[in-house]
Amino acid sequence: MIINLFSKKIKICSLFDFESSFLRFYKVNDNNFDEIIYVKKYTGESKFNKIRKIVYVNENDNPYQILIYALREFYALDYREHLLLHASSVSVSSKGAILFVGPPGSGKTTILKNALNWGYNYISEDLVFVKDDICYLSPPFKFLDIKNFSKFSKISEIYFINFRYGAKFVKLMLGEEEKKKLIFENLFNTRALTNQFKTFKKLLEIPSYYVIYNDCNELISTFS
Repeated sequence: MIINLFSKKIKICSLFDFESSFLRFYKVNDNNFDEIIYVKKYTGESKFNKIRKIVYVNENDNPYQILIYALREFYALDYREHLLLHASSVSVSSKGAILFVGPPGSGKTTILKNALNWGYNYISEDLVFVKDDICYLSPPFKFLDIKNFSKFSKISEIYFINFRYGAKFVKLMLGEEEKKKLIFENLFNTRALTNQFKTFKKLLEIPSYYVIYNDCNELISTFS
């Protein structure tokens, strides 16, 4: 099986070959294949047979960062010790952890970078590990200027974000059924629900909002 990761400019393609005994990682530039690194293939239960995934990356992204990102996401599919949400998070000293949840392109990393500039503590970028009502520190994929971080924090609020250029700021509290739908849509490892149903129920108890925003600093101003 080949996994393709294409840059936005379609100039770099990284290939992951899971059929061999090693995971081969290639950088492709103008149809020239250069093997960069070998990673020993996972030898237990196959996690990759039915996976075909495209991840968009920037042309100048470090190939090792791309590899770490891809492996993290592929292994996460069968990870069951926590629920994994497509989200970023910061810790606000007066409240606890705030999660901002959304699909690629919704502005999670931009909000995170600006929130760090506001002095909030880093917890996670792009993928949040949650157990009960606690989220845990995880490394960022992008380069971030992290001055302070929290190893874990109780979740106080969840924001489901929707960036719209020029839109007026809107923040709507969600009911339980709406929360269920949005959490499930942004849950990475749905197979973990059997093990982590208690965590799923805890998430439903946390105040959650659907947010339409144009200015991320206007959104961040509501955190405190």
